[in-house]
Amino acid sequence: WNAENVGSILRTAFCLGITSIVASPTAWASLRDTRAARCSMGTIYYHRFYRASDLGKTIKAIQGDGITVYGVEIGETARPVGPHGIDRNWAAVMGNEDLGLTQAAGKACDHIVFVPQAHGDSLNVGHAAAITLFELGREGPLPQHDGKAACV
Repeated sequence: WNAENVGSILRTAFCLGITSIVASPTAWASLRDTRAARCSMGTIYYHRFYRASDLGKTIKAIQGDGITVYGVEIGETARPVGPHGIDRNWAAVMGNEDLGLTQAAGKACDHIVFVPQAHGDSLNVGHAAAITLFELGREGPLPQHDGKAACV
């Protein structure tokens, strides 16, 4: 995982009201890189992080709590990303920019979605995450802005 991409994803997630992050061991290593903090514009300090040694098992545990898990990847079984619905009981799993989701993580997800594109092979993972997080949460409650450059 690239620390700049991780920081960008954290910044977007925070501003969309997402503050719980589950990280694989490789993504976890990027969180310790100061570039992730810089690219997150400090929002890294407002997240709750959970380290998943086995992402497939962690996804199953999350699903056991009533959360729908979306894997984000271009593939034959993937469908275009769209709104989850009015509740906030969803999670998105982003794969490595080069390798995508692991086989175990992909199998564990409830749905595999992708961001439709007119041109090019794929988006940067940070951009794909931003679009996906916005789309999944679009019909749910909107995050409230405190008027002081922070999303609450």
